[in-house]
Amino acid sequence: MKMKSNIKRRGTSMGGSVFTLVFLSLALCCGGATAQMLSGGESHVRLTEKGKLYMGENEVKLSALAAELKKDKIKPETQVTVEIPHNTPANALSAIGKELASNGYRRFIFTKPRKAVVDKGIDPLLKR
Repeated sequence: MKMKSNIKRRGTSMGGSVFTLVFLSLALCCGGATAQMLSGGESHVRLTEKGKLYMGENEVKLSALAAELKKDKIKPETQVTVEIPHNTPANALSAIGKELASNGYRRFIFTKPRKAVVDKGIDPLLKR
């Protein structure tokens, strides 16, 4: 006699497993990530809300980003941290990632500011 199990299976579909495997493979291959934990040696690049890239105080064009990293003696195996604003469009992230990866910089992450963004005026949730 066959007994029925009361245990429900969740997330065991083959499609979900394949998607997860493909996603993780691409993430590891391309090097892009969004994370707050950083390791070892790293270099910082900053993207402003107006779309300008900066290394330190110097403005850098996207097409010259890898050249500037190499000029500063930053090796391709060094982690590059790209600070981005909260509202950065996906195509901007893609363009930066493509520029870095095509020049051998495969260890890069995008980070958003940790500070809260406050508009002018009084927060409507605060009561006096």
